[in-house]
Amino acid sequence: MSHTHNDLALTVAYPLASRLSHDITQAIGDASDEFGAMGANGPQKLAPGVAELDDVTQAFDPKRGKVNTFLADGFIVKTAQVDAHNNVTNPTVGCLLARTILA
Repeated sequence: MSHTHNDLALTVAYPLASRLSHDITQAIGDASDEFGAMGANGPQKLAPGVAELDDVTQAFDPKRGKVNTFLADGFIVKTAQVDAHNNVTNPTVGCLLARTILA
């Protein structure tokens, strides 16, 4: 799974909506936010050995049988044509998807 704080819908809007459910965490949208989005922070509270650490090199070497997380700050970005939340059709995302399928 990819995650990035460039996606304001997941980093700000999703946690703000959680506040409507009376969430009282201290830091909105970060990893300590009980209702923070996985697409912003990556998976949390997994048992040791279940997840592969973030790959920020874009070498993308997913491991079969693991929760693979990729920090996408470098390629899920806002452009003149699209916001970060919808920027999932770029070549780098395609490469990540293909390597994940082949893993």
